[in-house]
Amino acid sequence: YVIVSLEDLYDLVIDDHERTITKQELQKIAEFYVKQVESSSPHYPPDYIDLGNDYFSLADAWQALIQALAHYQQTGSLPDQVVAKDVLGPTTLVNLVTTPMTVPAGDILESASVALASALDRVPSSVRLEQAGIEINASEHLYLIAKEFLNLWSGSPVPIDLFKISMISRNAEAIAPDPNDPRNGQADALTKQQFWTFKPARWK
Repeated sequence: YVIVSLEDLYDLVIDDHERTITKQELQKIAEFYVKQVESSSPHYPPDYIDLGNDYFSLADAWQALIQALAHYQQTGSLPDQVVAKDVLGPTTLVNLVTTPMTVPAGDILESASVALASALDRVPSSVRLEQAGIEINASEHLYLIAKEFLNLWSGSPVPIDLFKISMISRNAEAIAPDPNDPRNGQADALTKQQFWTFKPARWK
């Protein structure tokens, strides 16, 4: 037997296929994520972004939105388009306690620029917000950048109210919830977290 890591498996299936995402598509992606997160209590991210005739994973959404916000911070305007490719979702586990607070717009824009400058091949499990002095998980960071993108789309950057958001989706969290289920224990927390790379169909 050979031990194969989850990352090794992704290296086998992920290619360098790229997709151009327009500003209008980014708006729809951000709206979908924000609506899904805000509509649940406790707050969970969606399984994927469903635009009706096209699908994006949360990893797609995150990398596209950090590009858009980083571009805004540098130029003062949103880009007409960004380019996304397949990247890994968060590959480590974090257990952070997020206290509801208001995050400055500048902190959100800076976090996007820092993430983009890191040349990441994956979504980080956590992101540091320097002005706020806190560390948040990837789901919470995606919420902040999606919400800020919508504010920029409407006119100007404004502070965002942050609240605790689960790192994994409600559906993934429900895998084998019954302790008597013979499947119980087959999906650990890290495995469930990999829904970040899921979408029902390849980019169109």
